[in-house]
Amino acid sequence: MVQTSPTEDRDPYPMVLQGLEGEVSGVYLQSSPCAGASGERDSGYDSLRRRMSVLDRLRHTHPVWLLLTLSDKEATRILLQQPPGVFLVRKSSTLQRKVLSLRVSDDDASGGASVCDFPVRESQYTFSLEGSGISFADLFRLVAFYCISRYSHV
Repeated sequence: MVQTSPTEDRDPYPMVLQGLEGEVSGVYLQSSPCAGASGERDSGYDSLRRRMSVLDRLRHTHPVWLLLTLSDKEATRILLQQPPGVFLVRKSSTLQRKVLSLRVSDDDASGGASVCDFPVRESQYTFSLEGSGISFADLFRLVAFYCISRYSHV
């Protein structure tokens, strides 16, 4: 279950998602089916072994998307070469905090910018996007949630 605060004005401390581990771990990105050399279907065991939760994939691939030393300019240059939906997390030199930089389609871009930056608010125990009432226990869960719910909810 996802819990959010009704308005930030009433509750300055957003509620932490309860049980997100089970929710995020239960969502899988499945590889395309792989047939054997002779075109045979597998018994199901091989495809089950290839399945990983979104949270597990993020944990295993963090060296690719968690690039804290990347400059604002370099992040934009990299993301503009990628399709919409590709993201990275970096430390903004201007904000002095982590930001989630997301490649958006040119149609979705506000003011012509095809990369949108979403500042990450960190407290001692939670992570959230600036202005959001949804908090997470760690950065991996925050990114997993937005990967699952897509950037239209950011």
